[in-house]
Amino acid sequence: MPSSPDDHATRDRSEAQTALVSRPPIEPLVLRPTLARRAAVALLGAGAVAFAVAAHAWVVVAIASIGIAGTWTLLGRRRIRVDADGIHVSGFGGRRTLRWGDVAYYTYWSAFVIPSAVRIGGPRRRIRGASRDASFTRHDLIVYGSDGTSIRVDSHVRDAAEAIATILDVLHVLLRETATFQPFAIEEDGLRHERSGLLAWRKLEDVVVDNQTPPRLIVHANGKAFAWASESMEKVHNGLLLVENLVERGVAVDLERDVLVHDRLDELIQRNRQLPRARIVRG
Repeated sequence: MPSSPDDHATRDRSEAQTALVSRPPIEPLVLRPTLARRAAVALLGAGAVAFAVAAHAWVVVAIASIGIAGTWTLLGRRRIRVDADGIHVSGFGGRRTLRWGDVAYYTYWSAFVIPSAVRIGGPRRRIRGASRDASFTRHDLIVYGSDGTSIRVDSHVRDAAEAIATILDVLHVLLRETATFQPFAIEEDGLRHERSGLLAWRKLEDVVVDNQTPPRLIVHANGKAFAWASESMEKVHNGLLLVENLVERGVAVDLERDVLVHDRLDELIQRNRQLPRARIVRG
C-alpha cells in the first residue's frame, strides 16, 4: 500500500529529530566532584580516626587514614562528561555511557536550599540562573536508558546547573513526541493519573509545583478543596516536559518561589501570565 504524504512528513520529522539528538550541537562539559562532597567524606573518616586515636587503636588509625586518602583520590578522579554522543561516567568502578538515542526517560527536581527571603537579589527561576554553589541550590537529575542503565547528575558535581540545563534541552527534543509521564498520562479527553483516574480538561483548575524538598506536582480540580493528585517530582517521569506540555495546552501552572526550571518552560509560563486566562486545548 503506497505511503501517504502525511506518512512521509511524519517520517521526515522523525528522521530530523533523530539526527538532531544523535549528534546535538552542544559544547562538551566535564563535571568533577565538588570539594564539599569530598570534604564531607573525609570528615566522616576523620571522625573514625579521632575515635581510634582516643582508644589508642593505632592499627585502626592507620587503616582509616589510608581509607580517607584512597576515598579522596577516588572521588577526585570521578568524571561525568556530557557531549554530542551522550552522557559518560568514569572513575571508580569503570566507565558507563548512555547515548542520547538510548534514553527512555528522566526524573528531575530542584530547589533553593536557602529561603528566598534570605537570598540576595531575589529568586532566579531558571536552572542556568541558579548559583553554582551547592549550598544555595540543589539539583537531582537521573537519566534512565532503555536497557536499565542510569546516570545521576546532581549538586555533588561542579557546574551541575549548567550541565542539567543542557541535558534537558537535548532530552526535550528527543522525547517530545514519545515521552511518557508516569504516574500521569496526557490523553485527548484529559489528564490521567494511575490512582485518581481521568480528569477532563474542562474540570482541571490548575497545576502547582510546590516548595517541598523534593517539590510535589499538585493537580487541582474545579470546585474541590483537596488535590485531585499529588506526586513528588522525583518520581514523575519527564516531569518538566509534562509541565511544559500542560502549559502549552493552556493549563494554569503555578511555580512556587523556590522551584528552578529550564529556559523554555519559564518563558512559556511568563508569556501565558501576560495573557487572559488561556483556553485549555482539547486533543
